[in-house]
Formats: sequence, C-alpha cells, structure tokens
Amino acid sequence: MNMSHPPGKSPKAVYYEAQLNRLNDVENKHNKFPSKPALVFAGGLSVVEAGIAFYLLIPAGALIATIGAFFPVFLLWAMANYQADRVELPKQCQELMETYNND
Repeated sequence: MNMSHPPGKSPKAVYYEAQLNRLNDVENKHNKFPSKPALVFAGGLSVVEAGIAFYLLIPAGALIATIGAFFPVFLLWAMANYQADRVELPKQCQELMETYNND
C-alpha cells in the first residue's frame, strides 16, 4: 500500500477523496432513477386502471366516479411506496453495511 500523498494535497484531502471514491463505488447503483420505459409503463397502467374504473362508475355521478377511479390508483402507489421504504430499504442498508465491512 502506497502511503505517500501527491504533492500539494494534504493527507486529510487525500483521505477524504479516497473515502468519497469508495462511497461512490459502493452506492452508485442506488443513485440511479428508474428506467423511463418502466415509469411510462407504470403510469400508463395507472391511467388505464383509473379510466376503466371511471367508466364503470360514471352512472353513479362524476364526483363518485372520479373518487372511485383514483382511490385504487392512489392506494396502489401508496402501498408501493411503503414497500420500498419499510421493507426494501432496510434490507438494502443491511447489504451495504456488509459490503462496507467486507471490503
């Protein structure tokens, strides 16, 4: 292991840069946004679901049809958000801790 540092950089700056590079190496995969086709597909299915529900409920009135159409879509997205935050995130954090400890 080379313990020297480049001229003009303090050891603290070299250490900080090395830690930042390590952080980017390990966690870079989590900084990506979902793919555009996946977002378009999910949004499109939500619109189709809301449209079908609205069409089926329109005889009951526009207000009830609107509420009935968007409630299941809202509930589905809320459950997906809960799943991501409360179930998948702790698992990913545990895997990151293992990655940092093993390397």
